[in-house]
Amino acid sequence: MKKLKNDKLLLAGVMLVGVMVNVSFAYLSYITDFFLYLDIIGTVITAYFAGSLPALIVAVASSVISSSFDKKDVYFTFISMIIVFVCDYYFTTGKYKTKRGKLDLLIILSFIGAGFGGATELILNGKPQTGIYFEASDYLRKFSGQNFYICFFVVSLIFSIVDKTIALVLVYIAIAVLPSSSLVKLRDLAWKQNPKALPGGKDDSIYGGRLQTRMTVLLTLAAVMITVIMAIISISIYNEYMVRYLSGNGNVAANIAASMRSGKFLSDFAREYMIKVMLIFSSYLILILTIGMWFSKYYLVFPINSMAAYASEFTEGKDNQIILEEKVKKIKELDVDTDDELENLYNALCKMAEDSAKLMDDMRHQAKSIDQMQTGLIVTMADLVENRDSDTGYHIQKTADYVRIILNGLVKKGYYKNKITPKYISDVVMSAPLHDIGKISVPDAVLNKPGKLTDEEFEIIKTHTTVGKEIMEKVIKTVQGDSYLKEARNMAAYHHEKWDGSGYPEGLKGEVIPLSARIMAVADVFDALASRRVYKDAMPFDKAMDIIRQDAGKHFDPKCAEVFIEASEEVKMVMKRYQEI
Repeated sequence: MKKLKNDKLLLAGVMLVGVMVNVSFAYLSYITDFFLYLDIIGTVITAYFAGSLPALIVAVASSVISSSFDKKDVYFTFISMIIVFVCDYYFTTGKYKTKRGKLDLLIILSFIGAGFGGATELILNGKPQTGIYFEASDYLRKFSGQNFYICFFVVSLIFSIVDKTIALVLVYIAIAVLPSSSLVKLRDLAWKQNPKALPGGKDDSIYGGRLQTRMTVLLTLAAVMITVIMAIISISIYNEYMVRYLSGNGNVAANIAASMRSGKFLSDFAREYMIKVMLIFSSYLILILTIGMWFSKYYLVFPINSMAAYASEFTEGKDNQIILEEKVKKIKELDVDTDDELENLYNALCKMAEDSAKLMDDMRHQAKSIDQMQTGLIVTMADLVENRDSDTGYHIQKTADYVRIILNGLVKKGYYKNKITPKYISDVVMSAPLHDIGKISVPDAVLNKPGKLTDEEFEIIKTHTTVGKEIMEKVIKTVQGDSYLKEARNMAAYHHEKWDGSGYPEGLKGEVIPLSARIMAVADVFDALASRRVYKDAMPFDKAMDIIRQDAGKHFDPKCAEVFIEASEEVKMVMKRYQEI
């Protein structure tokens, strides 16, 4: 912010110096009646370092100040403006750097000075105002026998060439002497983005187009309309006032002279002129403003805002391909038809939206394939562990279904709604088969022992939780990112923890136990009770459910137990599917 403020102060300083240079040379020419003016040097230097708009401001300010000692200067302002645009073009494109470019610039500026400057002087005065111009033109007329005005143009062109040559030489010296590296950056203040990041660099001429042309034409027409209307109104009111004033007086010449001396004529005319101009011009001003507002509304504001609205909403439905394609369709239905850069932007937006939708669809299919592959690997890993257990009876499949039943029940009841999201449900269900992955480290003799385990053997069995946690943490480090395997780790490590804190391996209590592990605890214990094992027969369904009910709040999370018991019919369907009843 401080740097930007300093740059703006530097720009103001350059403009101020430009005005001072112009006014100094104009005053010097005025008091000496010199035939060279050199009053564009500051304007051209400003155009080089800061661009066209600051240079135009310098040109106008210089003319206004110079008119305080030479009233005709204000009428030549438009010539300085034309010179600004020509110079800015040569500076921006770099054509001024070549010998041919320097010569072309000199010739163009000379013709502008001779043609427009000479014509303006003839219109204002009827003849050359500067003595040397008149004398030289008259001498050439007598010598050549040509028309005086043709001779005047030739003389003006010769003097203009000398004037512009000196001016441009001084400008090139200033460009060479002044610190270009710190001053040329003043042009960048006009950019509202990083100019160096643009495909064509800082050559802003390549970014102009129909929109810029259209706005320029619109502003030009508005300016011309204002000028013409003001002129017509002024002439009309003046004529009307003069006719009315003269018709109401006897001795016309005497009355006008007396009124002029007293100032009454001028004060009456000025007051009436201002009132009538304001009344008449207000209607035309409304018309011009309406045209401008209409153009900006339909060619700029509406298209830009509609594109911005659709672009901001585009990714909201990225998880649903149908919604995404519908949004692409809506963007295309905008059908922006401005026939300019805005339409190019719209077409680029449509293509980007269409490509993005296709890319997201491809990514969705790839993600689905990856999920299927991951699910297959999980089931394979879980099967490897289960196959070591001589009689688990589809344990991993059934517990996964029981976990899904409990999760759906918790959602219906509104329990843990801040925790249970669609992604969480997917992660837990997908990870459920890995809850006993740690049993891969338990010896077969202990894992498949038909009788009761000794205390030492039970301690070995208990290690499957810590081993399962270690295995899953290693896998998570390999996978990286936000992986569903984090819930697999939680279930593998803590599905034998109890609500009252009497479980293992860490003796966690209540909601400190991860929710996925509390859900798996219900599913795992119920399947162990209701299924046949090598060391026991299957327990009747109702009795197994009674144990779940009795241990709610002790062994199990009461909410998980509650929804599981209430879903008894779904549980029976799972058991029937695997022929365990």
